[in-house]
Parts: sequence; structure tokens; C-alpha cells
Amino acid sequence: MIRAPDSFVYPAPFNLIEIVLVAPFEPFVSKATFAKINRVVMSCVFFVPLTLIALFEAFVDTSKGWYMRNMYDHVEDGEEDDPSVQNPKVDDEGLEICRVSFDELRQSFPNTRQSPEATILSEIQSLSEKIQTLTTMLEELKASK
Repeated sequence: MIRAPDSFVYPAPFNLIEIVLVAPFEPFVSKATFAKINRVVMSCVFFVPLTLIALFEAFVDTSKGWYMRNMYDHVEDGEEDDPSVQNPKVDDEGLEICRVSFDELRQSFPNTRQSPEATILSEIQSLSEKIQTLTTMLEELKASK
């Protein structure tokens, strides 16, 4: 059977299923119905092999993703509060990962426990207090002259 390229491609040996189950309906049904039949047959036919491949890659052949799995599975509960994790020491002399302490670094991050609007309002309030302090200092300087 010679056909034009179609949008529903069945690789071998599944093309035999297409010839037996799907192709006979093509001349008799509308394009929408034919597309629906193709989607249903493809879903049923490809579900089993794709599920088996996914299970094999996840549980049997674990050699390929060991690096990422080791990196993400390594963190234990409570470890993020350990000072040696927050400020790790470098083995080479004269080198350090960061010159700023972890607490100072964490203070520069935005507060994720409040909404962005609340963060902006608190920053405006902080700036307003600083301006008030500067204004008071200027008035004291003016009064002392």
C-alpha cells in the first residue's frame, strides 16, 4: 500500500496493526472520525511498550542517572541548618567559596513568605524611616549653626 506521508505514523511492527485495524476505515469515515480512531488505537498500542520502557529506565537500568540522583537524594533532614553545609570549607589553601557569611547572604534575598506587594510596601516603609532620620539630622545641623 503506497500512501502519502500521514500525520499518524506507526513504526514497524505496529504498521501491521494500522493496516488491519485502521486503514480499512479510512475511505468510509470522515477525517475527524478517522483521526479519533487513530488516536485511540495509537494510545492503546503504544501505552504498553512506553510504560515498559519508562519502568525499565527508572528501576532496572539506573546506571545512567546516578549522578543527578546522588546529588538530589543526598540531602538529609535538618542538614540545611548545619553550619558546615551553609559555609563549607575548601580543601585547597587560600581558597574560599564565598567571602560573605551565609546569614549576610540570606538577608540580601527577598522575603518569600510575603507577597511581592507586601515586600515593596515594607521597603518603602524602610526608606521612609531612613528619610525621616536624615531629615531630623539635617534639622539638628541647621539648628546648631
